Amino acid sequence: MIAAWLAGMIPEIFKTILQAESDLLLRSEVATGDSPRRAALVEALLQLYEDEHTYDRDRQHYKNLAHPGLADQLRPYIADKTKGVIVRRVAIDIAESCNIQALNDVLLGVALDTSDNLASRVQAVYAIGGIGQDETRKRLKPLVLADDADDIRDELKGSALRALWPSHITARELFPLLKPPKSEGFIGVYRLFFSSELVKDLAPQDLIPALEFVTSLPQPRHEMDSSMESLMDGVVMKAWENMNGPGVTEALARFVGSRLKHHDDLIKGRMEQADHLTFLQDEDKRHRLLEAVLSVVAEDPECEATWLVFTHAPIIRTADFYWLISYLDRNLNIESQRVVIDLLLRLFDRSPEHLDAIYEAGKKNPLVADKFKSLWEPISLGSVHAQQLKARHEEEEAWKRQRDKPPLTPPPAERLARALQECEGRNPAAWWRITRELTLEPTSTDYNFGVEWDVVKLPGWLSADETTRERIILVAENYIQSDIPTSYDWLETRQWSSSVLSQYSALALLQKVRPMVMQSLSPDQIGRWCPIILAFPFLDDDGDRAVKGNLLKVAYKKSPLAVLDVAKVLIEREIEKGERVGTATELNGIWDERIANLLLQYAKSSETNPKSMSSLLSLLFSHDNLEAQSFASSLIPIPPPASDPERARAVAAAQTLMLDTKDVGWGIVWPAVQVDEDFGKQVILGISNDYESMGFRLNEDQLADLYVWRTRHLETPIHRSGEAYWAGLLDHVDLWRNAIIQLLIHRGSFRACEAIRKVQQELPELDWLKWVQMDAQAQARRATWVPARPQDIVKLAADREVRLVQDGDQLIQVLVESLERFQSLLQGETPEAPYLWDNISKSDAKPKDENMFSDYVIAFLSKDLKQKGIILNREVRIHRGQRTDIHVDAVTQAAPGEPYDSITVIVECKGCWNLGLYDAMKDQLVGMYLKDNHCQHGLYLVGWFNCGNWSEEDGRKRQAEKLCPTIDNTRQRLAAFAMDLSRDSTRVKSVVLDASLR
Repeated sequence: MIAAWLAGMIPEIFKTILQAESDLLLRSEVATGDSPRRAALVEALLQLYEDEHTYDRDRQHYKNLAHPGLADQLRPYIADKTKGVIVRRVAIDIAESCNIQALNDVLLGVALDTSDNLASRVQAVYAIGGIGQDETRKRLKPLVLADDADDIRDELKGSALRALWPSHITARELFPLLKPPKSEGFIGVYRLFFSSELVKDLAPQDLIPALEFVTSLPQPRHEMDSSMESLMDGVVMKAWENMNGPGVTEALARFVGSRLKHHDDLIKGRMEQADHLTFLQDEDKRHRLLEAVLSVVAEDPECEATWLVFTHAPIIRTADFYWLISYLDRNLNIESQRVVIDLLLRLFDRSPEHLDAIYEAGKKNPLVADKFKSLWEPISLGSVHAQQLKARHEEEEAWKRQRDKPPLTPPPAERLARALQECEGRNPAAWWRITRELTLEPTSTDYNFGVEWDVVKLPGWLSADETTRERIILVAENYIQSDIPTSYDWLETRQWSSSVLSQYSALALLQKVRPMVMQSLSPDQIGRWCPIILAFPFLDDDGDRAVKGNLLKVAYKKSPLAVLDVAKVLIEREIEKGERVGTATELNGIWDERIANLLLQYAKSSETNPKSMSSLLSLLFSHDNLEAQSFASSLIPIPPPASDPERARAVAAAQTLMLDTKDVGWGIVWPAVQVDEDFGKQVILGISNDYESMGFRLNEDQLADLYVWRTRHLETPIHRSGEAYWAGLLDHVDLWRNAIIQLLIHRGSFRACEAIRKVQQELPELDWLKWVQMDAQAQARRATWVPARPQDIVKLAADREVRLVQDGDQLIQVLVESLERFQSLLQGETPEAPYLWDNISKSDAKPKDENMFSDYVIAFLSKDLKQKGIILNREVRIHRGQRTDIHVDAVTQAAPGEPYDSITVIVECKGCWNLGLYDAMKDQLVGMYLKDNHCQHGLYLVGWFNCGNWSEEDGRKRQAEKLCPTIDNTRQRLAAFAMDLSRDSTRVKSVVLDASLR
């Protein structure tokens, strides 16, 4: 903003920024202070957006652009259908922000022109809704009367309704036009108009048609679009607030009846929490509505009145019991009385007060007496009614017993004591009984405590005193150290009985509270427990996994062969079942060469299925096992195998290389993907769920290649706009593709910009990538920008020749200025032009060739830019490229010797006699050197040697005189070529040096 502030004070700075970053000036009221500046800025901005060099993000600042001639500036852009969508949108937004009434006619023309672009029409209608005159707004009515098939998101219709309501369309006209949004998930003008704007301007006289509309809605709430539901709630609350209006109470009652048919709440969503209590605040008003509802319900047998008791916004409360009884005296309609009596039955709570009220009402009303007769009549013990009452009583008693559980007999502590005595009495194998008794609580009815194995978390341990806990630990120690015969049948079947689980419980308990006991076990003792240690699967958190990991370390240290033997059994079982080899992951914490060799042996086996092989390779890759990587690579020849099982193994190997190696296995996998499309599809689809980590291991060029391949070879899933759907493999691949673009943007490097440019070249149909490129370039500039040092700013102020260089445009300008100084030397007081000639002392002077001319330019630039320190914030590196081109690099350094960012300009040198003088700028400089290059800045340098001293015997002279007879003409032609070639991110300038002899 400092730059914009300076631009407001210094005209030269304003002009400079206007040419370079006109959108920056938009954000400053100071910089746009007078009408001429505003007009100039508008013109620059419109040109910027028309050239699509940026996109509109600063709408909130458009108000700063108002000036007397603005309408004339904007009209051509708004009216011209051949202009781009963005520049027209900007022009329309500026007109709206600055309230330019003179453009009402052109905005209306765009809005009503069915041949115009839909987006521009929507923008025009929206602007009319903001600034349009009454007559202009009225003329939008045809847009809401006809259904435009192209308006798939209802944006045109929504913008028109917004402009018309409430002044230019009545509620009677409006509500029949309302339909659910075409796009379920799109939140736009139409949906917002539905959900909030319409109700806000709903007048009391509009309530009857509004209530008729929401009453006519046929769906239950759960099938409605959320905007329709919001409209319904808004209308209901508005009607409640205005119930004194003519016919409103009756219309609201009919709405309530329509919702009762669906067992719907009357108020839902956001209003439910904030507003449902409003129905309780005015009892007289609520009773008035209730009377109207009862009349509606009585006339329609489909309405279930008793649902009124259960709605979240209750019209009927328990306290209305006596009011309903009094209603029976006031309303003699039989159907209404039946409805009320059903409600009384729902509210009746058998209290003495309710019994008295029903008894008195029954005396006067036979319908009440009949409904509640069971309260007073005797019940025959053998009757159906008696059986029903008995069953209900037994059900209630059973529920009470379940709720009020009796204490367990004998209690858990006594049961535990007996089990401890048995184990201590020379039967350590009964340890499983202890773990079972520890699961009991005082009111337990069985031993069902899931698969909880951790003793210290069991109820019996938590309630035990220290003495009991010590006894439990000693019994566990004795059990682990004993020579009890142990069956390993469960290892094959994986049937986890209580006795098997108890083995791990004892080991884990000792590892937690007495780890030295585990350390003191002999190899044979620990070997007996290796199966349960390695195979145990029930681990809930990191703490559980740490306990198992420590047990496994102890076991492997003392008895490695026993651990490996168990591992073989488990691995072979998983391979046989075609599973991922989870056992291999358990070995991570004890990894060594023996384990690596064992897993590699299984991975290489032809008996190992692809899924199991992949999991084994994944673990080996995580330990940087080069032999495993070599083996996986060997499975992927070029071309890949054509048939299974070799092809399936190749696919699995490729997927694992991509997911689990540092370089994504790119050099091996990508060539195979390129030569075999189906193979590539199998690989990519198989890893589409796990793409997140892979993106960070791919460089920019690889990301671009992957994006292009995926776009060309995998179809994009098509779903109806706005509707929820189940995400399949192609959807995950599509997410991956989109993630690649975001990764490239946020790399913050110019190499990423080049990668995006590569994608643009390969997929020119993706026009939107130009906006991606802009974001990537901005991100790269932010990441590589190095602020000027204070001492550089001081030097900049003191020396008019020194410069700060932040981008290629600035570097190319520095080179032009340097060559202007070179020109002064060539034709100065002591001219240096003769140094570019041969034989100047004789009569046959000839210009040196282009290579010598190029060398002389390099020498000058090195002296001028490097030795004199013209560029303050970068190191200048100048070197020869291909033949006559010169590369000028301006480099910043993050640390000594470590390049951080490099800006490059390629200088192509030509002599004025070169037959390709007017073609090489396009064909050579741009077409060869700048094409597919991170460098997009080129300088076309020509040495002009035409003079009388040039020997007639030199054939080059006649060519030069024909090609460029005058230096001014040559400069003009080349400057025009350079301007024409400077498009998109490419920038070209030309310089013609006068090297003639005088």
